[in-house]
Amino acid sequence: MGDESVKYLSDALEVLKRRCMADLGYEYTPAPFVPQVVYRGYPTDDMLSKDGYNWRMSVMTGNVSVTPTLSSAAQSALDTTCGPAAAQQLRYQDYTQAHQVISDADSDMVSAAYGDSRFQSAQARWSDCMSKAGYDVTTLEDALALAASLADGLAGPKAVKMALADVHCQRTARILETLKSIVVERTAAWVDSNAGALEEVHRQDEAIVAQAKAILNG
Repeated sequence: MGDESVKYLSDALEVLKRRCMADLGYEYTPAPFVPQVVYRGYPTDDMLSKDGYNWRMSVMTGNVSVTPTLSSAAQSALDTTCGPAAAQQLRYQDYTQAHQVISDADSDMVSAAYGDSRFQSAQARWSDCMSKAGYDVTTLEDALALAASLADGLAGPKAVKMALADVHCQRTARILETLKSIVVERTAAWVDSNAGALEEVHRQDEAIVAQAKAILNG
């Protein structure tokens, strides 16, 4: 589902919450839709120099929407009554259940990719590069653990120096390119074997977007 369709869904949920809150005597300002920012490439040297290993958190701050400030009573009404009622009216659970199949498959494919011999070879090249840079790490997780143990934190001078070396070695070993190649290969095989599940996801997407548009136009 693209950003436009997700926006219909988000906006419809917010409209339903506002109507419900008004019925209960509360004023509620719908939260604006914020498109998700997904950074899929290597971070730049500027990003690493600024944030070290915290660079991904800085990118993700673009995903945070402004949440209206509510009284405790109004927040309770939103959390326990209007939020669930909006999701139920839009049949949001059917949508999330259909998409869970894809989410689970994505997770399984990424996990399998990390165990693939092609990735293991790329990671070994990365480890050798890191060793030459002065860091004794075998896996990418080892590097994160080492960075987290540094006294000046994940964004301190030592972490910045290590992050720059880490990403340089990832580029040299073609870590992301190798992962992408494996995941694309496995995804194609999964799609061929799960046409029925994908058809159900598409059906749920069309149904919930149509309902969201009807709510917004009502």
